[in-house]
Amino acid sequence: MKFHGLEERFFWLDEIYTIYHTSGINTGEFLEQVPSDTIVNISYYNNLLNLNNGQHTVRTQLSGLSQMTQLSPLHYVLLVFWHRIVGADYLDYRLFTILIFLLTLPLLYALSRFLFKSRLAGLIATSLYAVSPFMHTYAQDARYYILWAFSMILTHYLLLKVLNKNTIKWWIIYSLAAIISLYVSTLSGLILLGHFMYILFFYKKLWLRYSISTFFVLLLYVPWLIDIVNSSEEIFSSLSWQNGNLSTWKIIIGTWLGMAHIFSYTESLSGAYALMYGDNYSDELILSVIINVLLIIVIAASMVFLIRKMPAKIGWFLLFAIIPGILFFNMLDIVWQRHTSLAWRYHIVYFIGIILIVTIFFEKKISGGKLFYPLLYLGIVTLSIISMVKISVNDCWATYDFEHCDEKVLAAEIFSNDENPLIITECNTDLGVIGFWETIVECTSENIDILYTVEPKNIGDMLVGKDYSNIYVYQASGGLVLKLLKQYKVHQLINKLPKTILIQGYLNSLLNGESPEIDDYLLEKSTLNLTSSEIEFIVVPQILPPSSTIYITGNHPSIGNWTPNKVALKEEPNGSWRGAYVIENGINIEYKFTRGNWEKEFADEDCKVMPNLKLEVRKDTTIIVIIANWKDLIK
Repeated sequence: MKFHGLEERFFWLDEIYTIYHTSGINTGEFLEQVPSDTIVNISYYNNLLNLNNGQHTVRTQLSGLSQMTQLSPLHYVLLVFWHRIVGADYLDYRLFTILIFLLTLPLLYALSRFLFKSRLAGLIATSLYAVSPFMHTYAQDARYYILWAFSMILTHYLLLKVLNKNTIKWWIIYSLAAIISLYVSTLSGLILLGHFMYILFFYKKLWLRYSISTFFVLLLYVPWLIDIVNSSEEIFSSLSWQNGNLSTWKIIIGTWLGMAHIFSYTESLSGAYALMYGDNYSDELILSVIINVLLIIVIAASMVFLIRKMPAKIGWFLLFAIIPGILFFNMLDIVWQRHTSLAWRYHIVYFIGIILIVTIFFEKKISGGKLFYPLLYLGIVTLSIISMVKISVNDCWATYDFEHCDEKVLAAEIFSNDENPLIITECNTDLGVIGFWETIVECTSENIDILYTVEPKNIGDMLVGKDYSNIYVYQASGGLVLKLLKQYKVHQLINKLPKTILIQGYLNSLLNGESPEIDDYLLEKSTLNLTSSEIEFIVVPQILPPSSTIYITGNHPSIGNWTPNKVALKEEPNGSWRGAYVIENGINIEYKFTRGNWEKEFADEDCKVMPNLKLEVRKDTTIIVIIANWKDLIK
């Protein structure tokens, strides 16, 4: 099942970032290689993602990685060597994850058998992990989560070994595993915190050796940790999508639902969000909720059994494997107003502990000879396999439409089946150029040309002599369509190019299952210039910290719908920042400027946060805003 549909699955945003990071080139420099106002073949884009194209060496990649702020650097270091040995196709990065997954199985078996002194426990734990739909999702994903699971299982196993052997050799091996786990993910510190508490409670005589081990681990990790701390602003900015205050009950439900999804992806994240926010209820969602509640009861019963029936050393070993992680994410949400209780992929840090707790529950109950528990175990395994199948037959990541995945898959299919199309785009999504790259990766034809443009000027000249079968305006704002329309009519592009130019609505209609007539979606039939105006913002900051980006946000989709890091302005050589957006006439817009989150709103010269700026859209307008200060710099 781990190989089933692997090549057909949507290669999504974070997987593309995996390739970027492995290249050793930061995303900004990588994206600078995307040609603007130049028609290039799709092979140019594909070649940028091919790290075996001769432009990269091991030395340059490792050097670049050492200068990046990464919370999981070891994953990319391993991929530097992997893509040279196996290949640099998109599929090859997923194969690395599958290899690590397969290596995890005997390791988890060894951990379970050693911890519980039972071969049956080893088999149960391994089987639950092997068919877990949660683990299945990430085993088919070109990211670090399965490597992280492997490193955590390894550290758990080696801690038990070192406590049993108590030799210098095993202490050194454990320390090295702890360092590896931290470099796979900084959040592995939660596991090491649990180990610290466990030794403090049950092995005080080993305190000195553990302290020496911890000192050795910190000695080799603190330099990287210092770099993370120094880059904390950049890290928090990149994680600003996690901002959002959840009520306590949503945090609790989100945490338990995450545990249930170890064994079931019946409705996945979309169902959980529908449950959280009380909309889009369906029969499938109700069934999903019932199944997940039953799974939560099994997990809760396993925890109660662990506390009441198992020896203290085993019980607390497993509790310390899960408690730091649960408390950490809950505190993030309650104190710092995040919503990580729903970002379940990070919870893998304690999901291994949950699997082990359920394992010992089933091992003891099945050994007791009652028929109910083997049937319950087989029921959970069957549910997990059904969930795996549901995930594997879906083109998109997980079991829901992530980042308009279906639209991009459909667009790629249309472009690939066209004889020789041209795509005109400005990558107008909240994911920017990366969002467009997701579509590129899905395309199977090389007879596709691409024109990335924000300010189209001489398209007519660029198209002279080009014999395109169709021209698609894709991932384009109303502003780009308006500019194209003006060229088409005013600058006589229609005479230079008597070809079909299809606007975005054509693809949208196909996505909705309609059979649109091409003639209804031609550029020349657009009435945008009659109903909308282009509003240009020129922002002049009097103060701006290094490596900052200025965003506009407001009460209209074109300017971000009040998402503080969605619509970035473009920096000009003179130090100003600029953006132009098409908005319907008669609309009263309100807007602000940020540096990526609400803690970094613009402020006035008296160091007061600025109120919403307002404008009634009536005609093409240029607005100049001088920013005197920022909210986070006031204090």
